Amino acid sequence: MVTGVITEVDLMFALRELLGANESGWRVTMRIPDRGGESAKLAGAISEKGWGIMAWGSVRTPKQPDHWDTVLKISGCTKEELIPVLEGIEDQQVIDVRETR
Repeated sequence: MVTGVITEVDLMFALRELLGANESGWRVTMRIPDRGGESAKLAGAISEKGWGIMAWGSVRTPKQPDHWDTVLKISGCTKEELIPVLEGIEDQQVIDVRETR
């Protein structure tokens, strides 16, 4: 007995919610090494400033199996405040920062 159907559109809407796409803030993509403590360094740099992390997801970096591309949704700051903090995290690389509304 079929009780419901989940479509690709349903899954895409769920993914948007998980990544905070409907919230205003900064979507940041960082390339971080695959070793212990790297996510903590990133979270610590953001939390030290009192900014919020609304969403966080990671995928292995294509063609670089020793790194992860981490996507975060950050709130409570301006781009001018955010970028220097992210660029100051040792051994991590800012790939993209864009505003979402």
